[in-house]
Amino acid sequence: TRQRLARATMEMARLADERRRAAEERSAAEEELKHREWMLEALNDPMAPERPQQPRDIHFLYASPLAALTNSGVPVAMAPLRVDEEYELIRSALVTADASGRGSPSLERDLCTRSRLMDLVLAGLPGRCLHLSCHGSDTLLYLEDQKGCAKPLHAAELRSWLTDASVSSAVGPEVAVLLCCRSLDFGYALLEAGCSRVVCTRGELRDSTARAFAREFWRRLTLPSTSVEDAFRHSLIILRAQGSTVSSDVGLLVLLPDDSELDMPARSASETYLPRRHQSRALSNLGPGNDPSLLHLEAEGEDIVGREVFSCRVLAHLETRRAICIHADEGMGKTALLSFLARFVHMPGRCFSRSVLYSPSWVDERVELLPWLWLVAFWRATGREQWEQAADLEAQGLPSWCGTSDHLQHFCAGLQRDASRRFLLVLDGLDRMPTGRVEELIGTLLAGTNNISVLMAARVPWQRDIRCYKVLDVPAPPLDPLSSARLFLRRIRRPLQRADFEEVEPLGGGGGVGDRGVGTVAGDDWQATLKALLPHPLLQMLAGNPGRIRRVAEQVTPQLASIRSLSCPQQAQKEARVTAVVL
Repeated sequence: TRQRLARATMEMARLADERRRAAEERSAAEEELKHREWMLEALNDPMAPERPQQPRDIHFLYASPLAALTNSGVPVAMAPLRVDEEYELIRSALVTADASGRGSPSLERDLCTRSRLMDLVLAGLPGRCLHLSCHGSDTLLYLEDQKGCAKPLHAAELRSWLTDASVSSAVGPEVAVLLCCRSLDFGYALLEAGCSRVVCTRGELRDSTARAFAREFWRRLTLPSTSVEDAFRHSLIILRAQGSTVSSDVGLLVLLPDDSELDMPARSASETYLPRRHQSRALSNLGPGNDPSLLHLEAEGEDIVGREVFSCRVLAHLETRRAICIHADEGMGKTALLSFLARFVHMPGRCFSRSVLYSPSWVDERVELLPWLWLVAFWRATGREQWEQAADLEAQGLPSWCGTSDHLQHFCAGLQRDASRRFLLVLDGLDRMPTGRVEELIGTLLAGTNNISVLMAARVPWQRDIRCYKVLDVPAPPLDPLSSARLFLRRIRRPLQRADFEEVEPLGGGGGVGDRGVGTVAGDDWQATLKALLPHPLLQMLAGNPGRIRRVAEQVTPQLASIRSLSCPQQAQKEARVTAVVL
């Protein structure tokens, strides 16, 4: 009986798949028939009005993983992309669309996973456009799972998925824009997948050039009766007019299949990985003896410097644990880390897509008001109007200043109604709150619902259960020396000079001579400056504490003679006396 049930289930799945494919083929055939009828009508009556254009549906797919695994299994931090900025550029370009022609295009944002990419490529829906924002190389796209880990997709692997003959009958996307570095081979793979046009690159494209092209391309494509070719050529003209820096990158942009001069390059599946932005070395070249920390990039935001791999570990714990407490000493960046994780998992497609309940201001509120604040955040996350929901509670005799138990019950009831979604409640500053009362609120919440997890931060580990739920204590380690140096360099108020270093040889190049008779430390050579700063006693004194690093870096101003004085109080007093005598 079990075998018959399994066979019946498989047969039902096969029939459902065939029904879906038949519907897609029927939709494509109907569109083709309408198009041919319109062409025949246009031949019979040249003065007939133009056929109304199909509104475009633009899908913005992003992947900005925090870490990737090397061939030896070592996790390595990756450069986060400026996904929000790129999305806002496209959204602002579409806002000005003229609704009289093609209609107002829609814009949807989602995580670029393997399944989502293939679903959109093979969906067979007319007017579909794709914009992919991710890391890439000659033969790879670095997609993302829901927990911030990179999932590489090889162009040959994509081609192997398209061996089904039924794919050719589907209507592919009108255009796919892939602006990651050296994406030509993958552009050909998307072309074989059914995309009518693919915009890709044949070199390393600057971030500024990629954003400028995306803004002009999508803005032009929203105009009535504008083809992909016209939008591409218009964007190149605009880029050439923006100066020599941007103009030099124009030749890297390619529109397939129009560029007949380019032959499809033969690629090897063993080629090394070079990410989209500023990667200095290949991940796949790392061996067991290499130091993965040397591959940290200088392009990520300051709040997450050195915390990429740790963030992935916390997100992996959230997959199986409902209560996690990140603990560390003061100044270790717990608040910044919680804020980053809340923004990261809240983005569409990730593990808590649009379902994070968090506000930094909660730490300053009375604990009695927390259930009401959580309830307001829940209304906001589920698209409910706060004034309308609050009016309903007022009608039931439950104002916002009433007892916490009633609001907590309404919160639990709301979570149970949205049982299909997973929510994450983020709490910071538990040390400032009455521990017993907070434990009671969290315990009631965990026991009353099954679809919410709690991420907390404190200076000391929790070390006890909450209503039979184990709280996993995760210590936040100090920053490694390289991350400490990079954070310090981002926070200082002036370039470092040779006088700032003790027993350090001059860094290449003959820098100019400053007011103190010493040149600056190769200001444009980021790696050389990092190398010189790593053995500095000031960095060792800071001991990887982000808060301490920021406070000390703020003191590095043009008035400071040398950063040696910050690591040696006696030296500081001596320099102060010399300065007083000079004055």
